[in-house]
Amino acid sequence: MTYYPTFHSPWWLLLLPLIPLAVRLGIKSMAGLSKLRRTVAIALRAVILTLLVLALAEVHFVRTSRDITVLYILDRSRSVPRALNDQAMEFVTRTTKEKPYDDHWGVVVFGRMPSVERGATRDGYFTGDMESDLGSEGRDFTDIGSAVRLAVAAFPPTTGKRIVLISDGQENMGDVISAARNAKENGISIDVLPLAYTPDNDILLERLILPGEVNHDRPFRVKAVVRALRPCRARVDLIRNGSLVDWIERDFPKGPSVVTFKQKLTGSELPEGQFYRYEVEVEPVGKDAALVDRETKNNRIYGSTFVRGRPMILVVAREFGIVEDFLIALRKSGIEAREITPEDFVSKFNSVERISQLSAVVLADVPKDEINPVQEMIHEAVRDAGVGLVMLGGEHSFGAGGYLGSVVEKALPVDMDVKRKKVIPNGALALIMHTCEFPDGNTWAKQIAIEAVKVLDPRDLVGLLFYDWSRRGGVNWLFKLKRASNKTRLYGLINKRMNPGDMPDFDIAFLKAHNGLKKAKAGVKHCIVISDGDPRLLNKGRIKQMARDRISISTIIIAPHGGRGDIAKMKSIATTTGGNFYNLGTSKSQLARLPRIFTKEAVRVRKALIRDKLTRSNFKSDPENITAGIGPLEFPNIKAYVCTTEKQKAHVALCADGDDHDPILAYWQYGLGRSVAWTSDVHARWAADWVEWPKYKAFWSQIIRWVSKPVSDTKLEIIPSVAGGMGRIMVDTTTSTGTITQFDEMKARVTRPSGGWEDVRLRQVGPGRYEGTFEATRKGSYPITISYSEPPEGPKAEPKRGRITTSVDVSYSPEFLAEPPRMHLLEEIATVGGGRVLDFDTRPEEIFKHDLKGAKIPTAIWDFCLLLALLLFPIDVFVRRVMIDWPMVVAAWQSVFGRLKKAETPAEDMARLLARKSALKSKEARRRKVAGFTPPKDDVRIEKPLEFTAAAGLREAEKRKPAPKKPKPREEKVTGAEDGFTSRLLAAKKRALKGRKKEEEE
Repeated sequence: MTYYPTFHSPWWLLLLPLIPLAVRLGIKSMAGLSKLRRTVAIALRAVILTLLVLALAEVHFVRTSRDITVLYILDRSRSVPRALNDQAMEFVTRTTKEKPYDDHWGVVVFGRMPSVERGATRDGYFTGDMESDLGSEGRDFTDIGSAVRLAVAAFPPTTGKRIVLISDGQENMGDVISAARNAKENGISIDVLPLAYTPDNDILLERLILPGEVNHDRPFRVKAVVRALRPCRARVDLIRNGSLVDWIERDFPKGPSVVTFKQKLTGSELPEGQFYRYEVEVEPVGKDAALVDRETKNNRIYGSTFVRGRPMILVVAREFGIVEDFLIALRKSGIEAREITPEDFVSKFNSVERISQLSAVVLADVPKDEINPVQEMIHEAVRDAGVGLVMLGGEHSFGAGGYLGSVVEKALPVDMDVKRKKVIPNGALALIMHTCEFPDGNTWAKQIAIEAVKVLDPRDLVGLLFYDWSRRGGVNWLFKLKRASNKTRLYGLINKRMNPGDMPDFDIAFLKAHNGLKKAKAGVKHCIVISDGDPRLLNKGRIKQMARDRISISTIIIAPHGGRGDIAKMKSIATTTGGNFYNLGTSKSQLARLPRIFTKEAVRVRKALIRDKLTRSNFKSDPENITAGIGPLEFPNIKAYVCTTEKQKAHVALCADGDDHDPILAYWQYGLGRSVAWTSDVHARWAADWVEWPKYKAFWSQIIRWVSKPVSDTKLEIIPSVAGGMGRIMVDTTTSTGTITQFDEMKARVTRPSGGWEDVRLRQVGPGRYEGTFEATRKGSYPITISYSEPPEGPKAEPKRGRITTSVDVSYSPEFLAEPPRMHLLEEIATVGGGRVLDFDTRPEEIFKHDLKGAKIPTAIWDFCLLLALLLFPIDVFVRRVMIDWPMVVAAWQSVFGRLKKAETPAEDMARLLARKSALKSKEARRRKVAGFTPPKDDVRIEKPLEFTAAAGLREAEKRKPAPKKPKPREEKVTGAEDGFTSRLLAAKKRALKGRKKEEEE
């Protein structure tokens, strides 16, 4: 490894020449310092300034590593044959097993999305066990570019970097060239190992050429491009809306061939809408059929066309009689309308795509539970595809039909919740549960009770009775009749506390239900009983009394024990009170009907929403002129309607006479579609005066034309296509005469095959050309609704708006196109990535060849320089400002560390004392010798041994007491010989004292 510094902000280094000048200017302030202190202070100042400049320049140390990391990128898409996949993994295993120890390796696998199979490591080798699961859809596309980008991000920063791409080059998503160019800019080379093969045993449908729009009763052509990899004989079928309409059998040469079918759509062939789905299927025939078709998933291709002609209106009605007059009026106005039952509607129009084929859907007195499976699809078709929606009133419509809180209600201009009534019409419902004697009966009881509560309005009353054997015993209320406003609490009570026991008789249950419902302030009172029929009914008069009090009872019997007698009893209860009777078995299919039955019966209490008295239809406002040509006072009266409340942005054209002004006819725009609410019916029961009204036909034809999805008369050429997992919408507004139409706004809404939608903005890319893209990776049809706005023709004119419908299809994954490997793309990747084209015989030392630039690993040290400068600054101040008394420092040092010496042992202490005693004796002897003093003999005393007693100690202390001081005798002047002797004695004494002092100092 090599090391060198680098700077992220090198211009700060220009301050380095100024450092000597700054030091020179500071020397004057140090004139009073000693030479040593001045030298140290100058050096510290220079070092601190240098460190600060390096920190500002963001100095880094860079080390260069010679180790390398090789990341293998394995193509796991469907286009790679299994044998080549195995060979590729064996290559990775061999080269990683024999690599140099210090080098790293890793594996990235990819299809549509890449995944790190093994992160960079120097340990072990690739064993071929794959942990990454790309999934079925993950292998349907090849995105080499995303795999290269992931590998670039997965490299460790401390080694050289090399990618080995193992692929057939069948890229159908992304841009690998730009990814390879980016990798090279980051110092990463890309070697390529091509997976070469030659497909030679397949026949497939490559393309379907179908006009996006066709005219009614006009011929057109459907063309299919068939590509055979070897000559063969095959049959090609043309299927329209699931039915075979044409076929051809012929010999196909090697390469592409075009098969053409002639088609014509007439009025009698428009039973289900304006979109027609075509399928073309190819199948080899003959004795070698199995040999010439390697892959069957590319043998079928789809396409759709839109029929320009009369709009198709689908009227969903439970009975033909209630819409007969309505249909006659529409057909006389030239509107193509077809009646269908709710059951057929649910079975045939069970997708958003199918419903989007229609111009409008009319729900004529249809309860919610009968179209429940397709509710969401109706909502999406209105909002996203521009399909019109009309709901007609009746006993089973709007809130009375259970639409409160439904997704269909979201698309309508009215709410089912009646909010402004002075006297709110509500209902009361009592549930009697006896479910313990059939399989999973009590589990079913909880589910169906919750379903019944769900459809109730918050102002409706609901109560539940059952035989409570586990607590108080007997028939009791789980909860008495109360408003269904807190449904969550009711659901909790049902789930936690309801466990019905075997009810011996119905008498107590009907008594409590009768008393509760009779006192309830409700417009409709209803009771639902579910049982096996064996509880006794001793008081039959109770049932008749409930009927007189206008309380209806619907009964459901499941697996009766008593045979016909129990069935007759349960049926009689329902018949007497005007309810419904249901006889179910214990099979799964029979029990599965229970939630629907309870929902239907619970909705009966919503009949209180029906205002059944003669009402005048008052004109209110009509900004869209859907009632144009009819005067405000010309509208007939109605006998009944369903109470609703208009939404905030809705327009009410007709309302009921009275204080509440309930909407009779309301409409609005919802997403791309429009919807209309007519709260009365369309036949003689509620609207007899309307059916006889001369303008009945004009009234309804105008409404239906307004709400229907329009057929555009603008000459726009729409060219949808799919490539690389992306759909493309191209709209050309240039006419055959060269005229270009400009639009203020153009956008598209694409409905996905799996549900949901995506808004696509169409941007103008040239004169008269608009384009937009969307993701199209799933197989299926993508209906496209294009809405546009043309500039107004005059200053006061409104802009012209319209919608066009088309579709694009994804028949199968592009991985099944049976194309040969794209060798030219793989070679270009190696060239752009600065790598080589390898083969399966390449040695490991070539893969891990150390010919790459060493990895540069920068380490920031500017923060360390800044920290060191901050630490040195107080030292610099200390050197310049503080004078040190070194003797005092030394003394303090000795004082502190002398105290910290380790305590000595007693033996060592005695030896030290004896040595000190001997030294003192020697000093005393020398002192006396110097002084010339010889003590007299009288001074010699013989010390007696110490007596270690208390008395002896006292006597010794008395002896050692100092004698009382005597007054000094007056000094007399000495002369002569005495004077000389005395002088000598004084001189000797001075010398002795001086010697003692010197010894003490030493």
